[in-house]
Amino acid sequence: MCKYQILLTPVEAYFFGGEKHSKSQQGIVMDYFVRSELYPQQTTLLGVLRYYLLMKNQCLNPQKIGKTNEANQLIGKISFSYANSGEEQGFGKIKKISPLYFEKKHSCFYKENQKYLIPPLDNQFRLKKEYGEYLLEGYDAKKGYPSVLMNIVDNDSVVDFFKDVNKSPDSDFVFLQVDTVGNKKGLKGKSVDDGFYKQVRYKLNTDWYFSFEAEIDKKLAEEKQFVTFGAEKQLFTLKIKQIKEFTELKLPLSDRGLPAIFCVSDCFIKEDIWDYVTFAVNENISFRNLQSSNTSQNYSSFSKGYNRSKRYNLLKRGSVLYFENEVKRNNAIALFSNTNSENIGFNRIQTF
Repeated sequence: MCKYQILLTPVEAYFFGGEKHSKSQQGIVMDYFVRSELYPQQTTLLGVLRYYLLMKNQCLNPQKIGKTNEANQLIGKISFSYANSGEEQGFGKIKKISPLYFEKKHSCFYKENQKYLIPPLDNQFRLKKEYGEYLLEGYDAKKGYPSVLMNIVDNDSVVDFFKDVNKSPDSDFVFLQVDTVGNKKGLKGKSVDDGFYKQVRYKLNTDWYFSFEAEIDKKLAEEKQFVTFGAEKQLFTLKIKQIKEFTELKLPLSDRGLPAIFCVSDCFIKEDIWDYVTFAVNENISFRNLQSSNTSQNYSSFSKGYNRSKRYNLLKRGSVLYFENEVKRNNAIALFSNTNSENIGFNRIQTF
């Protein structure tokens, strides 16, 4: 069994769709105003790996999988499905992938790159209790939670998502926003009624990467390759490096005064969990993945064997749940447990 680190770098501005579509008489259409998610979802990372294995093993024909039996052994028969989480799901040679993290090239070539996670949403506030109710001291609803990344080694090393004009001109940041407006054209070049749209895409700042790790039962060459993925099939560079062990994705967290759970990755949850939670600092993210199988024929349209999953509201990475005691926290931990989800990087938590 081999372990690899995969670095993904967008060549241009990217768009990760999420739940940005609606149904109409014309089928599935994109809403007129859409904003990309900042990062790819775990199922997207899994899809990139599955595509890469098929491509490197000459199992792809235009628009469909060519060598079905060999493809099944390489990547499994079907996509991830949370609805079938009670059944063991396998993805061929891909045994496990880590949650997505962010990596920045170190300025000194002989030092390791710096690795970052989205920190707890409450990280810059203090939990206090007044008149029997919990609240976050210093929290301003107008400003919301800080949009930053935190170094997994040094929790004093924090980087803003976007450039802060109030800081020095050379302050570091991760994402650049790219706005696009236009009007959809018909088959003969005429403007389409209700065809106006605005799209917000993102780019990664120089020396930043999306990164994750994978355990694969197959020897892969350490190489740099171009792949396409995302809502508009943007071009990314994919760099593979063999590693000895997975990175321990844990942040140095201070005591909150109550037992708590920190979501390292986006998490599927059961409604029962709220029976145990005393206080939560959380955000949700809408999730729906595209599902294909070895019967899929055309990957550019919703054909036989190619569907959209049910929509789920996940606890977004960075969310923090508080509990009155460790017994309630431990009961909640059991509700996060889901082998299929954890194997592809969902439902990873840290307790404190």
